[in-house]
Amino acid sequence: MAQAFRDLCRDAYRQQGFGELAKLWVHTLADVATTAAAEHVDVLLNGTPLPEHQPPSVEFHNVHKGFETRSGQIHMALHSIDLTVKPGEFVAVVGPTGCGKSTMLGLIAGLEKPSQGKVSVMGKPVHEVSRQVGYIFQKDALFPWKTVLNNVLAGPLFRGITKAEALDQARDWIHRVGLEGFEDFYPHQLSGGMRKRAALAQSLIIQPNVLLMDEPFSDLDVQIRALMENELLDLWASTEASVVFVTHDIVEAIALADRVVVMTAGPASIKDIYAVDLPRPRNVAEIRFHRRFAELYKEIWEDLRSEVLKNYERIRQPEIRKVRYS
Repeated sequence: MAQAFRDLCRDAYRQQGFGELAKLWVHTLADVATTAAAEHVDVLLNGTPLPEHQPPSVEFHNVHKGFETRSGQIHMALHSIDLTVKPGEFVAVVGPTGCGKSTMLGLIAGLEKPSQGKVSVMGKPVHEVSRQVGYIFQKDALFPWKTVLNNVLAGPLFRGITKAEALDQARDWIHRVGLEGFEDFYPHQLSGGMRKRAALAQSLIIQPNVLLMDEPFSDLDVQIRALMENELLDLWASTEASVVFVTHDIVEAIALADRVVVMTAGPASIKDIYAVDLPRPRNVAEIRFHRRFAELYKEIWEDLRSEVLKNYERIRQPEIRKVRYS
């Protein structure tokens, strides 16, 4: 296009001289200005244009997952799971104990394969452990023999980044999670909250498209937990990652998420999905006093309670039989 415009200017100058060339420039600039103004008005009226189509960050399509028991029978953990997680979305998953929430994370990460159906990450079927996925477990996965700095460095170095660049990135993330001054500490020298910060830096430094979190704050006290939840929201807001967050805590799920997925008792399927229509940015300690928060909590708990009771009765039955016949 640039070459064509240059040819047009040259022809105008040769045929009509400088005057014709000047007129051509005036008309061209006027056209450019008009187009730019029209686009600006369109943005003001209709908002920023949507980006080109992006595939879902995570997609479950009719997923079933079973495990073989010692007796050779198949124990079904998941049944008919259909779920889509959009780019940049924070989705929390709640359900009864042992219903298969963590199994869902394992399928996304490529640690498990579905017995039936398809799991996709960024539009591609998951067949192996994905480099596009970060995973923070309930118990942090820090290397006990490495310092904080070397733990955070491990991911970039493993991916082939030069040590100098990896060091710059690691120090930046250590700063972001508030661990400056603790670079040379080992995991056993850190408090529970500091270990979680190190684990966050370790996972986010690789810039995952999807961050999986399996009850990451469950072993922290209430005050530290609230602080870590706020830090997570701040760090997530600075990335473009989607988050799938497993928790037993409805309060935590509502405070953090864009949507809350409620699972049935095992074999788990999706019972309902709730949109969390609360404003962002959020302060975890304060958002729970919002009127809509209380309404959402009531709706989700009423949905979840029957599944928790089913699961409880299922767990109790073997214990009752054992007492009766002992």
